[in-house]
Amino acid sequence: MNFEPLYMDLGELLYLFTIIPKMDFHLALEQTEKYCWKKTFLRTLNLINNFHYYLYGEVLTQEIDFNKIEFEKLVFPYCLSRTHLILSVLEKRLFIYPLTRIFKVFNILSCGDTFTKYISPVDRETKEQGRETV
Repeated sequence: MNFEPLYMDLGELLYLFTIIPKMDFHLALEQTEKYCWKKTFLRTLNLINNFHYYLYGEVLTQEIDFNKIEFEKLVFPYCLSRTHLILSVLEKRLFIYPLTRIFKVFNILSCGDTFTKYISPVDRETKEQGRETV
């Protein structure tokens, strides 16, 4: 989700809530460090911990430092912040990949929306098709 599709939907989040407590953090940290995205991994886990705290009043895991994030309103799909995305690309050193999608990159950086223009959920397509035939 940090590199594509750049957002998190509710189903993915609920799935992550079930697997993160069972995860081998030592192995995960070792692998993310080996492949140059450990800081991104920790930022993402902190975000997921904050979602869990927001929804259930407790953090999901004590394995990482919890830095509280204030949400005005939690809406899904949740678009990752521009700062999060930029730091992820810089840490992973993915300079060529964003260049191949330069228009998408500029659009996301200007509006901050990683979802609406790039994904059309099946239920949204069905509703729009129904309107056209009416």
